Amino acid sequence: MLHHRGTRQLDTERLRLTTLTVKNAEEMHNGWARDEDATKYLSWPAHKTVEVTRMVLGDWEKKYLLANYYNWGIFLKGSRKLIGTVSLDGINEYKQTCEIGYVIAKEYWNKGYATEAVRRIIDFGFGEVGFRQIFGFHQLRNFNSGKVLEKAGMRRDGCLPRSRMDNKGHICDLTQYSITREGWLEIQERKEEKNNEN
Repeated sequence: MLHHRGTRQLDTERLRLTTLTVKNAEEMHNGWARDEDATKYLSWPAHKTVEVTRMVLGDWEKKYLLANYYNWGIFLKGSRKLIGTVSLDGINEYKQTCEIGYVIAKEYWNKGYATEAVRRIIDFGFGEVGFRQIFGFHQLRNFNSGKVLEKAGMRRDGCLPRSRMDNKGHICDLTQYSITREGWLEIQERKEEKNNEN
């Protein structure tokens, strides 16, 4: 049985993960939502106007009332700069599984922020909600996304041909990654052993 917690604030060494409101619309729009490069491999197209971003955030605000809705804004600690989002969705209550998703503003690529956020969400998903398995998917050509998932502890399972529609309406191939609760616990044990050695 899953123990839903809702989108509550989580922290990492460099990041604060928390809910968003329509007040974040301009920063989100200018940061990545309108950027064709940042949204190239996402399921939704780049936003044409900031009004689209406001509507999206208004919808998120309503969904934050649900205990099983998980969608965080990624903020840099200190500066409070909003640099992306990370989420758990596609929740299967019976199988106790979900899918992780994320997007980072192009200005902040290749700095380890996505991996740091994904690791924290994986810890939350297993440690607090109680998922049995967490999946991650990316379009076959989006190699950088695969690197994020691998660095976060997920394992590449293989290719799923013609399995999802992209934001241009094309059916595309996906690469699937996953991590089980048992695999996550092994990682936690290794961390604890390393800490004890130090």
